[in-house]
Formats: sequence, structure tokens, C-alpha cells
Amino acid sequence: MAVTDESTDGALGLVRLPVRLAASWALRDVGMARVGAWVGPGNLATQALPTAAGFTRERLLRSFLSLNGRRADAVVFSRTTQDLQGSPDTG
Repeated sequence: MAVTDESTDGALGLVRLPVRLAASWALRDVGMARVGAWVGPGNLATQALPTAAGFTRERLLRSFLSLNGRRADAVVFSRTTQDLQGSPDTG
């Protein structure tokens, strides 16, 4: 999942639960060990989405993404199988 600075925070409340459930499904049912989210560092409101969806902020990756022909930084968030323990959406 990649969320750039162009995103607005108006829809964050609407997408928090689907993002959380999709990540839980990928970890629990598909068998993935890790799900990641890359967010533009300039949009603090958008960075709240992965945190609210159960992801953990890891770090800033400088010049990590290529967006419209230019390099861009990304803040990396992750959710792992360990994060599912005690989660209300574990099925």
C-alpha cells in the first residue's frame, strides 16, 4: 500500500477498517508474514491511517519512491503476524 502526499485526510475514517481487515486477512488467511504501508512524510494526517489500522511505524526511507518521474521519501509502516495476537479482527 502506498499513500502519497496528494491524499486527503477526509476519507481516512472510511478506509481505516477495510485496511485493517485486508491486512489481517493477508496475514492470517493468505499466510503472509508481513504487510507494509508506504506513506509520504509530508502528510501527517495520512500517516494516522496505518497507525489506526494496527500498523507500526518503522522509519523514513529517503528517495525510496518514484512518483511522476521524481524521487520521493516514504515513511514505512508494517503489520506482522505477531500484531494479530489480541487483535479484535483475528476471526
